[in-house]
Amino acid sequence: MIPLTFVAEALDGSVTWNQKTQTVFVSKPSTKLLTDVKSSALSTARNAAINLPRISQLTEDFEPSMEASSLQYYFPENTKDRFIEVNNNVIRYYQITKNTAYLKWQAFISEKTTTQVNLYFINRSFTKENGSLPNFKDTTFANFRWMPHITSTGYGLITKENWNDVVFKQAELPQTNLKENYIIVDIPEEK
Repeated sequence: MIPLTFVAEALDGSVTWNQKTQTVFVSKPSTKLLTDVKSSALSTARNAAINLPRISQLTEDFEPSMEASSLQYYFPENTKDRFIEVNNNVIRYYQITKNTAYLKWQAFISEKTTTQVNLYFINRSFTKENGSLPNFKDTTFANFRWMPHITSTGYGLITKENWNDVVFKQAELPQTNLKENYIIVDIPEEK
């Protein structure tokens, strides 16, 4: 017998035990993702982040009610190691550790309009939450809206003051990026 954790981590993989669900997760990203996640180019590292193996540390997994016609990603400004993903009626928060995207919080989004204090850019209420979400109420976000039907990403920087008025710029993506699911683009205003 050999220790699974030691071997996996020696090969740039990870082993995670979820006590709540009594499940072990073994993951190992591709060599390209391992290189890209360490990139100094923010868009390259962010693209790697959204494509890393994803592991839940929660008690259950919320599934969107249908396949979304667009996905939205929110990265705190100038960061690449944590992000929020909105897929139809489910919102999820991931944190990158040891080349893995760990699901730390999730919620169902209802149709009822409301004002969120922490996630100010979501103007609908949450019907169910699972996990812990950091405080983001004064955070500036790099926002990306991937629209597969037109192979374009809308992008912009949003704050609590301007999030409802931001006009997203569009960036068409080359076919090579689409094959790799590299849909995050550079935001020139992000310093």
